[in-house]
Formats: sequence, C-alpha cells, structure tokens
Amino acid sequence: DPPLSAVKQCEAAARGVQADALLAIGGGSVLDVAKVVGVLLAQDVALESLFGIDQIPGKGVPVVLAPSTAGTGSEVTPIAVLSDEAANLKRGIVSDFLLADHAVVDPQLCRSLPPGPTAYTGMDTLTHAIEAYTNRFAVPLVDGFALESIRLVSKNLLRAFHDGADEQARYGMSLASILGGMCLRSVNTAAVHALAYPLGGRFHVPHGVANSLLLPHVMRFNMPSVADRYRAIAEAMGAEDAVLAIGELSRAIGTDRRMREFGVEEKH
Repeated sequence: DPPLSAVKQCEAAARGVQADALLAIGGGSVLDVAKVVGVLLAQDVALESLFGIDQIPGKGVPVVLAPSTAGTGSEVTPIAVLSDEAANLKRGIVSDFLLADHAVVDPQLCRSLPPGPTAYTGMDTLTHAIEAYTNRFAVPLVDGFALESIRLVSKNLLRAFHDGADEQARYGMSLASILGGMCLRSVNTAAVHALAYPLGGRFHVPHGVANSLLLPHVMRFNMPSVADRYRAIAEAMGAEDAVLAIGELSRAIGTDRRMREFGVEEKH
C-alpha cells in the first residue's frame, strides 16, 4: 500500500540521477511505485491527474519488474494502487501504459520471504483467480489462467508457508501469481477487492490481509449465483466444497483473522 509520498520521493531520486530506465525488486507496493514513476519521468503530468482509467497520456521510461512475493501479479498488470494518506483512501491507476517492458520472475527472490507475508500475498493471488473465474464478465481464455492459478495455490501455498526454501513450492506460487495477475487485464477483480480497499485506506490493513479476511464471506454470498463455477474451484483445489476448502487453508496458514483485530468495529 505505497503512499503518494513514496512515489514522489522515488521520482525525485530518479530525476536526481537522470535515470532513463527503472528496475524494481520487491513486493507489489514496490512494483506499483516503479510503474507510476516510469510514467512521471517521461510524461509532463501531475501524479494526481493519473488516477482512474486510461488517464495516462503516453508511455513511460523502460521499466523492469522483479517480484519478491507471490503475490500481487503487479509485474504483469496495467494497474497501480496507491494510498492517499490525507484522504484515507486507496486510489487506482489503470492504463496499458503501466504494463512493464519486462517482467523477470525468479522464485529464488521469494526464498527469504517470512511465513506471514507468504501467506497473505498467496491469498491475494488466490483472490485474483477466484474473482476472475466467478466474474460476471468472465472470459474463457482467462478461465484457464484462473483455474490453474487456483490449483497451484492450493498445492503449494501451505508448503511455501512452512518451508520458504522449498523451491518447487516457491516456483508453483510464482507461476500462480503471474497467472492471477494476467486475469486482471481482461476481467479484473470484484467484491473482495472493492471491500478491501477501504480497510486498507482507512484502517491500514495490508492488502493481502484484507483480502484474506473477506474472501470466504464474499464467496459464501456469491455462491448461489455461480454454483457451477464454485464446483469447478473446489475440483481445482481437490475438495468437495470451495468455501470450506478456503477456510481450511486460511486456518492452516493463519490468515483466518477478524476485522476487530485491526480496529474495525461494527459501527464502521
């Protein structure tokens, strides 16, 4: 959840060395900052003018993204989400001009990621895939990406959580993250992410944490409308019931939290 100030600081540093390209290594926040700064270095525009859909006038300087989490999938999305701390809001920028010139995805960069961030970023990946697959605007080709991402997360996330050096599990999660990110250009997310944004903006709940809190509840609400797709999700997870399978995974990796733990009360 990078603040606007981080973008402006990064832009100032890049201009200070007359950078003509950017390399970002880190989680989704780091990658999103680099994508936006790349545009600011090449286009004579104010940061605040970019928010919304297709508000970027042209391409930025070359940007190479190397994710160290699995993950937001930001390395392959045309999206950046920033925190407006003054307004207590998370604000999105969506444009094909945010797509990276190169994505270098090396699971070795995730080996030292602690169990907590491994769990929460993994649940973010799973949320991308589930929301794309059960979306009102689902696309057949993207369905394949989404189901494979779901399968990979269910097979590898618990292993990566318990053993960060498990190279096969890290590889599976990195691939799942890419596939989940590729769902976001053609289909995008839905109610989980929509509800997660105010949790991040107002209560500063990390994005993956907020998604983990909300995912099973939104799935339970939506299930009657897309029962056939929930059966396919359960099958991809090797389970009988998709919502129960998500709950079991969440408990196993410690993401079955409550909003009150983050200061969110019923009155909110």
